[in-house]
Amino acid sequence: SGACRRILCSASEDIGMAYPQAISIVKACVDSALQLGLPEGRLPLAEACILLATAPKSNSVVMAIDAAGKIGGDDCMNALIPLLHHPDAKHRAAAATALAAVGNSHAAAFLSYQLDHEQDATAKEAIRKAMQRFHGQD
Repeated sequence: SGACRRILCSASEDIGMAYPQAISIVKACVDSALQLGLPEGRLPLAEACILLATAPKSNSVVMAIDAAGKIGGDDCMNALIPLLHHPDAKHRAAAATALAAVGNSHAAAFLSYQLDHEQDATAKEAIRKAMQRFHGQD
């Protein structure tokens, strides 16, 4: 349904990297609601809405993907590379994800360098996953 779709979108767009587990929890709630039907399905949907309303917010992934879509190739890399040095690990992880979408050897080199030098475990895992997607290993 439209409400289920909107709740799932909110978990990705509004919460994003501020609480990465939110999308998995919300997906489980939506699946439960669809399986239960109404009126019981209102309960897991309400739980998902409360989770989203009270969760920390971040749109860093949306901003990185939008930036990658507006500019291409080298311009995209030039826009994203400074974000790899952002003080917030969530921004670094989002930049790595967007950089993998550039899909050229320069982007791969930057990702490899960042993986070797990243200190934050969550950001390091995001960079590792971005590199796997870049190389078609996901």
